[in-house]
Amino acid sequence: MWVAGEIQRMRPSPKGHLYFELVEKGEHDDIVGRIEGVIFRTDRDRIARLLRRSGQDLVDGQEVRCRGGVDVFSAGGRLQLVVREIDPLASLGMLERRRREILAGLEASGLLDRNRGLELPALPLRIGLVTSAGSAAYHDFISSLEASGYGFEVVLAATPVQGQGAELRVAAALGALRSAGVACAVLVRGGGSKSDLQIFESRAVAEAIAGAPFPVLTGLGHEIDRSIADRVAHSSFKTPTMAAEFLVARLAAAEARVRDLERALARCARLPVARAQLHASHVAQRLLRSSERVHDYARELESVRSRALAAARLRVRAAQREARDVGTRLVRLAPRALEVRRPLPEALARRIAARAFDRIRRETARVGALERLAAELTPERTLQRGFSITRTAAGALVRDAAQVGSGERVTTELGRGRIESVVERAVASSTALDAQPRRGAPRGVMGGAGEASPGERS
Repeated sequence: MWVAGEIQRMRPSPKGHLYFELVEKGEHDDIVGRIEGVIFRTDRDRIARLLRRSGQDLVDGQEVRCRGGVDVFSAGGRLQLVVREIDPLASLGMLERRRREILAGLEASGLLDRNRGLELPALPLRIGLVTSAGSAAYHDFISSLEASGYGFEVVLAATPVQGQGAELRVAAALGALRSAGVACAVLVRGGGSKSDLQIFESRAVAEAIAGAPFPVLTGLGHEIDRSIADRVAHSSFKTPTMAAEFLVARLAAAEARVRDLERALARCARLPVARAQLHASHVAQRLLRSSERVHDYARELESVRSRALAAARLRVRAAQREARDVGTRLVRLAPRALEVRRPLPEALARRIAARAFDRIRRETARVGALERLAAELTPERTLQRGFSITRTAAGALVRDAAQVGSGERVTTELGRGRIESVVERAVASSTALDAQPRRGAPRGVMGGAGEASPGERS
C-alpha cells in the first residue's frame, strides 16, 4: 500500500537498516497518527540514489509518500511499516503544499513582512551570528568580515542547523540574541540538499525571524530555491559570503558618504578662508597706514606734553610765590586779630549765664504754682472745704441713693472726723445737683460724694 506522512526520529542501525517513525500532523502541527517504519539495508541505497537525483535526502521532518507492507517484529512485539519504495515527485509536491500553507498562515497573522519593516542601521558593527560553530559557513562569514578591515563585533549563537530538533534550536538561538544588543542577526548555512534545508521551511524558524526585534539576514548556501526563512527575513543572500559582503558594503557606503561630506565641508570651508585671508590683507594694509598716523600723533602729543609741562612749571612757581606772600601776611596780622577777638568768649559766657539764670527763675515759679494747685486739689483739702465722702459698711463709695436701703449702716468722712449713721429712707433724685437733704437722712449725704452746704455740716 502507499502511505504518506512525515519522517521523524530517524536512526540508522549498525547493520545498515534505517529505522524511523512516520507521523501524520493535524491543522496545528499536532500529531494525529503515528506508525514505526523501517527501510532495510537492501532497499536503503537504492532509495537514497533515487532521491538524490531530485535533490532530496532522507532527513527528519521530510514529507514522503512511500510504498510498503505492514509486518510484526516478533522479538520486540512491534507493528511496523516495511518501506520498499519512496516516490520522490510526491515528496516534492507535499513539501510545496506545506510551504504554501505556512506562507499563507504567516501572511494571515501579519508576520510575513514584519522583519522587513525594521530599519537596518547604517553602521551595523555588532552582529549576531546564528550557525554551527566551526562550520564552513561560519569561517566563510567571519573571514569576509575580517578581510574588510572594519571593526565588526560578532556575537555567536552557536546551534546545529540540521538534524532532529534543529528548527527549535535555531529559533531559540535567535531568541537568545534579543538581550545581546546586536544591530542585526545573520542566519547562515553552507548549503546542502533540499532535505538538508528543510528546517528553513519550518514555521518555527519563520516565526522566530519575523518576531525578532532586529533585522535578520539569511545566507543559506542555495543557488536556486528561496526558502520560507528567506522570504520572511529582512534581506536574503545565496551564500554566507554574500551576506558578509553586503554588511561590508554597507559600512563602505557609510564611509564613502563620510568622505563625500569631508570633501564638501572642505570646499565650503575654503571660500570663507580665502575671503578671510583677503580681508586680513586689507586690514594689514590699513593697520600699516594707521601705524604711520599713530607716529604722527605721538610726535604731536610729545610737543603738547612739553608745552604743558613748561606752563605747569610757571604756574607752580607763581603759586609758590603767592603762598609765601599769604604766609607773610598771616604772620603779621595774626597777633592783631587775636587781640581783637580775645574779649569775645568772656562776653559770650556772661550772656549764656544770664539767660540760664532767667530760665531757671521762670521754671521755679511755674513749679511752685503747680505745687500749690496740687495741694489745693488733694482729697483732704476738698473735705476741708465742706465736702464729705459716704461709704457703705463694705467700704464702697455711695454715689447714688439707690445703692443703700433702709436700716443699712453708712460712714461719712468729713474734713475732720467721720459720722456713722443708719439709713431710715433713701430717695433717689434725677441728678446729683437736684439732690436735697431728706428728713431722716444723715447730714452731709447727697446720694453720692456730693458737697454739703456750710449750714448742713454736722
